[in-house]
Amino acid sequence: MRSDQREAGGTSMSEIISSKDIQPVVIQVASAEDAATLARIETGIRTAAQNVVQGYLTIGSYLNEAKGRKIVPHGQWEDWVLYNTGLSLRQAQQLMKAAREIPEGSAMAALPLSKARVILHLPDAEERETLAKRATEENLTVRNLEEQIKQLTNDVSEARKSERRMAQEVQQAQDMRARLDADRRKLEGDRYEMIQKQRERQAEIERLRAALAQAEQQKPQEGISPEAQRQIDALRQELADAEDYAEQQATLRQEAQRQLLEQQSSTASSVGNLPDTLDLAAAVRVFIGAAGIFPHMGTTLANMDGGKRRELAGYVDMIADWVDGARAALNSCAGVLYVMGDDAHE
Repeated sequence: MRSDQREAGGTSMSEIISSKDIQPVVIQVASAEDAATLARIETGIRTAAQNVVQGYLTIGSYLNEAKGRKIVPHGQWEDWVLYNTGLSLRQAQQLMKAAREIPEGSAMAALPLSKARVILHLPDAEERETLAKRATEENLTVRNLEEQIKQLTNDVSEARKSERRMAQEVQQAQDMRARLDADRRKLEGDRYEMIQKQRERQAEIERLRAALAQAEQQKPQEGISPEAQRQIDALRQELADAEDYAEQQATLRQEAQRQLLEQQSSTASSVGNLPDTLDLAAAVRVFIGAAGIFPHMGTTLANMDGGKRRELAGYVDMIADWVDGARAALNSCAGVLYVMGDDAHE
C-alpha cells in the first residue's frame, strides 16, 4: 500500500513544487469565440491551481501541528506522512517550511510553491512580499526569480560593505579628531605657560632695570668701590640675559601659535566644515554675555592680587591671539570676498 500511495501522491506533488520553469505558450485559435473560451478555461485553471497551492500550505500547517505536538510515535513519522498525504518526507518538509515562513495573506501564497521556495531565500520579509507581487504581475519564472534574488543579495552585500567602510572612516575621523584635540589642548597649555613665563620674565626685566638705574644714580662723584661696580656689572649681565631669554620665549610663543593654528586647520579640514555664520554669531553672543563686563571691572581688578590678574591677562592674550588669527584669515581672503560680492550684485 505504501508504493501505491507514493505513486498516487508523488506525481501531483512533483508537478506542483517542481523547480523547472514553465514557458508561456502562444496558442493560435480559429475564432474570437474560441479565444474567449480558452481564456475562461485558463482563468479557471489558474484559480484552481491557487486553491491547490493554498491547500498544500494548509497541509503543511497541519503537519507542523502534528510534528510540534509529537503525537505520531518516533520512527513512524515518514510512514504516517506518506499514508495521509501521499507525500515523500522531503516534500512534506518543504510544505512544512513554506507553511511556517509564508504568513497568512502573503502574496507568496498565490504563487506555485516552486516560486515561493525561491523567494523564501530572501531574509527580509518586506523584500519577499515585493518580489512575490512582481512575480505575479510580471509572470516571472523561477529562473527570473533566482536572478532577481542573486542581484538583491549582491546589492545587500555591497551595501553592507559600504556601511562597514563608512563606519571605519567615521571611526578613523573620530580617532583623528581625538588626537588633534589632545594635541591642541597640549599646545594651548604650552602657549599659556609660555605667556605666563614671559610675563614673569618681563616683570623680572623691569625689576632689574629699576635696580640698575638706582645703582647708577647712587654712584658717588668720586667713583665707586670695586664691589659696587661688580654689583652693577652683575645687574647689567643679568638684565641682558633676561632680555635674551624673553626674546627666545617670544620666538617659542610664536611657533606654538603657528602650530596651534595648523592643528585647528587640520581638525577643521579632516573632520568637518568650519562653523557657519550662525554658529559663530551664537558663540560670540554667549561669550559676550559671560565676559562682556570684564572691560568695565577696573576697580575690581585693581583690588585683585597680582597672581590672579596675571592669570586673567593670560586669558586675554589668548583671546587677542585668536582675534588676530581670525582677522588675518579674513584678510587673506578679502580679495575673494570682494570678487564674490561683485558677482552677487551683477
